[in-house]
Amino acid sequence: MAKINRYDGNLKAFAADALGTERTIFGDTEQSNTLDGNITSDFFRGWGIVGVNENPKKQDFNGLAFTLGQLISYLHQRGVPEWNTAQEYYEGSVVTTLAGIYRLKTGGVGSVDPDTDANVNWEKAPTRSDIVDSVIRVTSVAAIEAYSAPVGYVFSLNAGGRSGVFDVIAGDFSTELAADSLNGVYVGLADNPLATTKVAKRRISGQTNVKWFGALGDGTTDDTIPIQAAFNAITGARQSVYFPPGTYRVTATVNIDAEKVSGANSNGGGRIKVDGTGFSAFKVTGTIATGTGPTIPANQTKRLTEFFVLFTGLTFYGANYTVSGIEFERVMEPTVHNCRFFSMLSGIKLSVRNRNFICSSCHFWDNVYGIHWNRVNLHQQVITGCHIQTRSDGSTPEHALFFDGGDVHNLEVTACDIEGFGPCGALIKVLHNGDTVDGASSEQWSQVSICGCSIEAHFGNVESLISIETNDTDSVVALVQVTSNEFSGSTEPAIAFNSDSLTDGLSQAVVINSNTFLNIDNWAIYIDAVLSTASIVGNSIGQFTASLKSGGFLACGTNALIENLSVSSNTGSNLVLGAVRLSTRGTVANEINVIGNNFAFASSYGGSNISGYAYDIDLSGKTALAVRLSDNTARVRSYTENGMRVAASTFDKAIISNNIVRGDGYGFARYTTPTAVSGNIVEKDNI
Repeated sequence: MAKINRYDGNLKAFAADALGTERTIFGDTEQSNTLDGNITSDFFRGWGIVGVNENPKKQDFNGLAFTLGQLISYLHQRGVPEWNTAQEYYEGSVVTTLAGIYRLKTGGVGSVDPDTDANVNWEKAPTRSDIVDSVIRVTSVAAIEAYSAPVGYVFSLNAGGRSGVFDVIAGDFSTELAADSLNGVYVGLADNPLATTKVAKRRISGQTNVKWFGALGDGTTDDTIPIQAAFNAITGARQSVYFPPGTYRVTATVNIDAEKVSGANSNGGGRIKVDGTGFSAFKVTGTIATGTGPTIPANQTKRLTEFFVLFTGLTFYGANYTVSGIEFERVMEPTVHNCRFFSMLSGIKLSVRNRNFICSSCHFWDNVYGIHWNRVNLHQQVITGCHIQTRSDGSTPEHALFFDGGDVHNLEVTACDIEGFGPCGALIKVLHNGDTVDGASSEQWSQVSICGCSIEAHFGNVESLISIETNDTDSVVALVQVTSNEFSGSTEPAIAFNSDSLTDGLSQAVVINSNTFLNIDNWAIYIDAVLSTASIVGNSIGQFTASLKSGGFLACGTNALIENLSVSSNTGSNLVLGAVRLSTRGTVANEINVIGNNFAFASSYGGSNISGYAYDIDLSGKTALAVRLSDNTARVRSYTENGMRVAASTFDKAIISNNIVRGDGYGFARYTTPTAVSGNIVEKDNI
């Protein structure tokens, strides 16, 4: 149906211009021009007034049409009908009076006069003058506090970053006002300064803005107090805090309650300048209980009240190397995404106890520690897609990822670029010294996967690229997988397991597979600790140019105790230190398989034979049980003293077979093996 246009003229009722008695009141002989006169009992009865065998009169037809037309004309004149106490009204009915336009509220009584209703049943629509008169324009929060504005009034604040609209609303907001110390959201009024019955409240759609509380973000002014006020002002539903573009200088820790605050963010232009000594810019504190599982009742509750504290799009940088960026303590699901941390002690610090930590797409550079696990009890964590570079001055042992004691389980480090420049410590450092851990009986580092990362020191490191150091008898390193990474530019071993003595710590269920080692001027893998049940398979060690040497592939130290080790399908070229050297004083070597490896040594070393590294593949120790050396190929050079050796003071079950040592004419012994004993040692088909 097409739109019906309004009649272009003064709409009158049908038969409004009837002559004489051409039109009468319906069912009557009199004439009336008013609705009151025409709406009678006969009108409500209708054609029932006409007898069975009678015909309606022309005057009745005119009277009926006139009355209906009058009703339509009335609506054309008024637009909205006037209120009448006898009329039935329903929720949403709209009426007019001389005082204005009203709408009936839900559950309202329509028979009550809107003009005297006091907004109980009827809601009055504001007029333009009402709106203009109820908006108060101010240029400071102090000006709002000076007014005694009634409920329904609005303040329009024009004060730079603090600008906004404040509605005067009824209710007891004394608690909220007390928490909002800088009046970013709540402002008390002159006639009710404590907000016990009303308050001026900022209109908020989304996040709390630090500039509402007076933060300037000019890089010079100390914004610590207004930033703290912004976080404190969140008292209702959990919200995040927004940092508009700018540089916000903080000189003390901003404390954040994980139960009230869901995080902080910027569009990438918000920078936190940490200016002081020895503190974290932001410290997020929760209340997760002891115990490890999310199904623990106390932690189930926290998942509803403290979950997912997210920081995104922010930059943190230090005025010196004693300060840190974000610290989490007892927080459920702390998450950091797309943030930058530089020139600090720690970009992120994890303390006491946390659960389900995720750090993704972040940049860390020129920090002493990128992420610091500070003796923390932390299960479930993912570090992915980050660039993490250490500080380069060498004044302290810098680490990209520093596991400083603690009970750390379920760790995934994936697709990260981890690097150090100049003198630096281990890029990934695990250090167990017997420190106390919240809710744990010992220090652990377990269920770990380091996969698909580039790990490089640019020949400036003074520790291994990955250093696992267990100096306590109760320390446990277990279920560790180092897979498909690229290690390069190291003067120290790429991966090292170390301990103070044979009685300290235990590393077990370790997999080092499918990694590439380039330009390692030392051993690719070095074991000087207790290691049990390990697989070293499918790795490659090489160099970019012939002038760079590759060190050696696998060796162990005097504190090594090795059991259940499989070394297979590894490839190396340009080696100078040796291929596999599992030879130490006092080592028990049990269930060792060295199978199917292919190693080639550098064409020249540039010096004399390497003292102490007299064999290319060397499996020896005090006791050797169940050893297999098979199907390996070694291309040796003139500076290499010997080929392969299997030796121990006590032997039980060894197979040495199908190996190739290439390098005729250099005068070395290709194989040094124990005397064959029938049924105990098998040696065959070696060339």
